[in-house]
Amino acid sequence: MSSSRLKNYAIRNAESTDPLPSSSCPSESASLLSRLTYNYFTHTFRGNSPVYEPPESIKTRNLGEVVSGEMSRDSLLRTLFNLNKKDLYPSFLFQFLNLIGQSTQPLALKWLIDTVVSEGNSNIYGPGLASAFTMMSLLLLSSLSNHYTLNLTTRIGIRSRSYLLKILYSQTLNSTRNSNNSTDLDNLVNVDTENIRTCLNDINLFWSCPLQIVLVTILLVIVIGWEGVLGTISLFLFVPLVNFIVKAMIRIRKSRMEVTDERTLWCTEYVKNVSSFKMNGWENPAKEEILRKRDVESEQSLKELKVWGITLCIMVVSPVIATFAIFSVKAYDSEGGKLSPGDVFGVLCLVGSLRFPINNLGRLMGNWGGLWVGVERIAEFCDGGVGDFESEDETELPTDIGVSIVNGEFRLGGGRILEYDEIVETKPNEITPINPTEVITPTCFVMKDINLILKTSTFTGIIGPVASGKTTLIRSLVGSIKPHVGRVVLDKSTGYASQESFILNSTVRDNILFGASYSEDRYNTCVWCCNLSKDFEQLTRGDMSELGERGVTLSGGQKARVGVCRALYLNESKVIALDDPLSALDAETGKLVFDRIRNCDLFKDKSVIVVTNAGWVCRSFDRLLLTYAGEIRFDGTWEDLREFECEDLELRNFIKSIVETAQRSTEGGKEQQKEEKAGEQKKDKLIMDEVAEEGIVKISTYIKWFNFAGGKWFIFLQITFLILDRGMYVMTELWLATWTSATTESVKFLGFEIPSQEENQDPWIIVYASLIIASIVAVAMRTEWAIYGGSRAARKMWREMLDGVVGAKMIFFETTPIGRLTTRFSYDTMNLDILLVQQMSVSMIASSWFVAR
Repeated sequence: MSSSRLKNYAIRNAESTDPLPSSSCPSESASLLSRLTYNYFTHTFRGNSPVYEPPESIKTRNLGEVVSGEMSRDSLLRTLFNLNKKDLYPSFLFQFLNLIGQSTQPLALKWLIDTVVSEGNSNIYGPGLASAFTMMSLLLLSSLSNHYTLNLTTRIGIRSRSYLLKILYSQTLNSTRNSNNSTDLDNLVNVDTENIRTCLNDINLFWSCPLQIVLVTILLVIVIGWEGVLGTISLFLFVPLVNFIVKAMIRIRKSRMEVTDERTLWCTEYVKNVSSFKMNGWENPAKEEILRKRDVESEQSLKELKVWGITLCIMVVSPVIATFAIFSVKAYDSEGGKLSPGDVFGVLCLVGSLRFPINNLGRLMGNWGGLWVGVERIAEFCDGGVGDFESEDETELPTDIGVSIVNGEFRLGGGRILEYDEIVETKPNEITPINPTEVITPTCFVMKDINLILKTSTFTGIIGPVASGKTTLIRSLVGSIKPHVGRVVLDKSTGYASQESFILNSTVRDNILFGASYSEDRYNTCVWCCNLSKDFEQLTRGDMSELGERGVTLSGGQKARVGVCRALYLNESKVIALDDPLSALDAETGKLVFDRIRNCDLFKDKSVIVVTNAGWVCRSFDRLLLTYAGEIRFDGTWEDLREFECEDLELRNFIKSIVETAQRSTEGGKEQQKEEKAGEQKKDKLIMDEVAEEGIVKISTYIKWFNFAGGKWFIFLQITFLILDRGMYVMTELWLATWTSATTESVKFLGFEIPSQEENQDPWIIVYASLIIASIVAVAMRTEWAIYGGSRAARKMWREMLDGVVGAKMIFFETTPIGRLTTRFSYDTMNLDILLVQQMSVSMIASSWFVAR
């Protein structure tokens, strides 16, 4: 199936389920002023407003074609840049205006206060109003520019994620036809692309934050003198530490993602094969293995959070240290060294403007690591481009040939190892094996010496004992297995029905069409060939009835016929391959389906390949291929097979049983009638709707999280550490206020007599330094304790989720889509481990700041 079919299915499905009318997005035609103020969006909040379609510039279908070829991290980054440059350049401009407004607001505020407190100025209204108007204008400029920049960068993030999803799905659907690791794809789609989108939302901060630091440094020098440079130098001393933290975060995140991939693989396999796990009693062993991998993942997540916690400490500590450096040097200045209220205000105001870039330091470093790792992982997944399977277009094949294999050798499982007589040291630190020989490990199944040309307008049957290579052969004929040796020539697409039919969470018709356009005549013909008309009559809404997850309303035979019907309907190529479709059917139904397909004019020009061991149908094939021990032992007609003689006893007995079965009356196992009757009684609505909380988070949710984090002791200690943190902050501000008031006379502070600045600056500096050290310790304690509690809550909540899934009854898995469960174990787990811990930590810290104010 091509990617365009899947895309068409998704679009049709979305359009058919959207109950609200839609219209084009008004931002495309809005003026610049309307976009700056979001005036075009105002009427959306009124009643009966339409649902807007995404802007044309970010729709996936308008993002260009995926280019084949080698892909690297740098080439993918260049592609994303070219894709977004129309929004990227304006975002640079508005971010620069925002930076100017933010950085110069302290100067306007200082101008206003200096005007108000100046002595001897009898008329302050004119200068005061001018300074107030200037400050308001700068604030308005900063606000409008900031919000419009966020609008542009949000579009950049969405567009980039859409393009990355496009190349990931294109690579998966159109590449070698042998499936990529679905777990890797789940994590790339749900985690890595989301990390990249989040990072691109803040892309302008990567250059504006350093520029703002430089600009504020210049303003500090203008306001206070050369001492202001010391503040910036103090901040730059953190650069080596920041570089080390970035590298550590990237390294830890890579390690965590590897473990996450392994753990997600186990979770996904359990969800997809839950019936096998439950029937064989494998639930507890699987759960223990998942928990072992989860423990390693939790340790890696905690390491990443610890590094993030260091960035939070840097966010608070760096401006404080910069301020301390300026005040200390200013206090010991040989030209007087007195700290006046104006000096302190100017420094605090300007250094305070540095809090914005510093506050974003931790988030930027985390996002940068996510961008770097995510782009690299996607590039590695897609490296080699789309379509690296060696096949030829239909025009390059003769019109009467459907598929050709020349000297083909196909390998499954196992691997290759080198065996050698001995190894010798030929050079220092260099060893060479003697007589190396490549050996295939015993677990590797090899299909060799395959030379086939299958013509159109023929029905070919593949038969053979169990594990003889039937499925391997048919998969090689449709391009699902890449040849180890030899060459395969086939169409770009083939009609293929596997042993286990894939059933969508949708209607019967959607499962047959699978995104293709509806043709009534063709559809009815395929339904008639597969004898599905009577089955449709038994369903509540006919072929528009919902099948449910994994097709729980259908019997095994019905699933098989739906899969065959899909392969017949979507036969754009000259080849239709059916892998053992008759095993789930009784002899009568199987013969009816086979005869109808065999005699249908719609498929007379096709090369139909069928894997089966049903003897009663073998005589109807134009050509029979007999596989045994990884080889094609027979290639001929039914009459030739009856006369075929071989030395292998097992193969002789197999041929004998096939011939005897064909000679007897067609009797076989009944189709699973109990399942069909159960399916008839199923309701049409079978998928449980997902319950999602909307609006404000309930208090009970917060209480549950705090209980998981450690309960009363966690809350008590966290509040204690937050009080210490804010207490040290208030004490520092109070000490600075007292310090600036003691210019010429001594003052009392908490009952202690402190000399004036003229008399001695040492007590002021020593106490100020002590308060800063105590503040740093308090910041570290409240941050790390919040991280430990959040990590503990994530582990317990995830364990509770796993216990619930493993202990759930089969009805839960039958009514819950697999995609919903895999999302819980991939993207939602990442949010639980990292994002939720970060957000809760920041929320607790912000709450303490609000209370302290």
